[in-house]
Amino acid sequence: MIPKGKLYSEGLRGPGDTTEYLPDKYVTTHSADGEIPFGVAVAISEGNKVKVLSSVNDRMIGVAKPSGSGNLDEEKYEDGDVVGVARKDVLAVRLAESVNAGDPVRVAITGPYSGFFGTSAAPEAALIKGLVFKSDGSAGDVAEVWIDGKFELMTD
Repeated sequence: MIPKGKLYSEGLRGPGDTTEYLPDKYVTTHSADGEIPFGVAVAISEGNKVKVLSSVNDRMIGVAKPSGSGNLDEEKYEDGDVVGVARKDVLAVRLAESVNAGDPVRVAITGPYSGFFGTSAAPEAALIKGLVFKSDGSAGDVAEVWIDGKFELMTD
């Protein structure tokens, strides 16, 4: 059984790591289309590859999970690496801004924080319908989110 994030330490695990046991979690693998940090929202690109989510029109399929095929020291995948994509899981996601448990989940779709998560309803972000943060988190850190494989992006 995977221990809850705070069982052995005071903080959540690293970006993209599972934080709570989910018996029916679902992870797929794809080739990276460009650099992809662990713990960010990813979307399908050309040739069934994945890229960092960068438009409300992208088809979000999940969150990049860490694996040995990526650069573990820099917590990212390089172009062409095999990317683990969590489609259904409880995991730590990268934050563009501070969030509180219970806040609706939005994802940045432009700029340097593209694919990072937050709560601001801005033109540069899209609401992921039905998702809420399970924990508090600070900008540049991680927070816990339960994803269920249904990613409907909406602009406010």
